[in-house]
Amino acid sequence: MVIVRMLKRADLQNHLIIVTRWFGGIHLGGDRFRRVQDCVANDLDHLDGTP
Repeated sequence: MVIVRMLKRADLQNHLIIVTRWFGGIHLGGDRFRRVQDCVANDLDHLDGTP
């Protein structure tokens, strides 16, 4: 729902963002949602094609 909320706020339709995490033995707890938001924000910042 975090990703959906951010896409709605950006007024985007027909976009799909998938965030995956490889578990490396470190429990992120509630911080995992912040990491998802960081990934989505980074993707939204680069929608214009700029790396």
